[in-house]
Order: sequence, then structure tokens, then C-alpha cells
Amino acid sequence: MSLRHAFDSLVVREDRLFGWGWLLDPASPVRRLRLVIEHADGSVTEVQCQPAGHRPDLAEVYPTVAHAAGSGFLMQARLRGPVAGAQARWEVELEDGRQVSEAIPGFPGGQVSGRGAVSPWRGRWLVARQLLSQGRPGPLLRRATAMLGRRLAGWRRRA
Repeated sequence: MSLRHAFDSLVVREDRLFGWGWLLDPASPVRRLRLVIEHADGSVTEVQCQPAGHRPDLAEVYPTVAHAAGSGFLMQARLRGPVAGAQARWEVELEDGRQVSEAIPGFPGGQVSGRGAVSPWRGRWLVARQLLSQGRPGPLLRRATAMLGRRLAGWRRRA
């Protein structure tokens, strides 16, 4: 398995980029993570990503990968060029010493909407799809049931 990744949220406003998501290599935890954006005008933005919190959702999806829960990241940067027409890649240094560079196809098209932010459901959809492909609908059903219960309780309070 090569790198797995998703942006849970990615916002571009004027010349600022802010977002979070996850990136996972099944063999080794990430030591350093950098997003390199090559803009259509020739300029390059290098974004140092910071580790971010515990991700129990990824531990559920990848139970055989001991470091999956620690694969979240945050990023913030000032862009050096326009995002339209840009190409991006991950530059990853892993704890086992390997260096990995992997293109992000379609960046930012699938990640950033016209209003500047990706739907928070995109990352959740990727996690759900992975669970279903593994034949493990249980965690999804528990989450859906809990969400439905919260919605019903909210409707009852308003009624």
C-alpha cells in the first residue's frame, strides 16, 4: 500500500491556505510532512504540516497499522501564487528513514470548492468507503445510529 491521505477541510482565502486531514504510510509513522504546491505562474509554496491530535477513526479503519491514530495533520501557509491550475505533491520523511514524494492528483480541484472550503464530509466519506471495502459496516452503523439519535433529540427539544 502506498501513502493514503485525505483533506478533511481545506480553505483558501485570498493568499492564505488553512486545512487539516491525515496521511498514512502503513509501514512507518511520519516524521516530517510537507505539502509542495507548484503554481501555474512558476512560483512554489512549501507548507510544513504539523501533527494534529488523536484520530480514533483511522485506528478503526486501519486496525493493523499501530500508528494510524497518530496520522492527522494541520497546515497553514501564505500562498506564493494562485491556486487555480496548481499542482501539488506530498514530501514525506518517515521514521524508518525513507523519503517519499507522491503527487496529489487533481489538486486543488477535488479538495477546494468554489466558495473556498472543502466539505467536511469528504474525509469522512473516504473513511466510510475504506470501512465498507473491508466488509466492516459496524462502525458506520454505530455512528449513523448515534447521529440519528442526536438529531431526533434536537427535534424533540424544538417541538
